[in-house]
Parts: sequence; C-alpha cells; structure tokens
Amino acid sequence: MDCEKTSNVDIPSPYVGLRILLVGHNTTSLSNVAAILENILLK
Repeated sequence: MDCEKTSNVDIPSPYVGLRILLVGHNTTSLSNVAAILENILLK
C-alpha cells in the first residue's frame, strides 16, 4: 500500500484526508488526543 509522509507519520494513501471521530467517556482525554492528532496531521 502506498503511503504519504505527513510530518513524521506515514499515512496509507487510502486514508489521507479521512476524518476521525473519537468516542469515549473521558472527554478530557479525548480532547487531548484530538489536539495531538490535529497538531501532527495538520502541520
């Protein structure tokens, strides 16, 4: 599978641009994970 290099993360080409929905009970942790993903993937 082809990958696209985004910052220091290799993302398989079919998954580039997909949105991610995080679901869980601990909203603080989910917010932190979402912020980290956003910082990594949108640089």
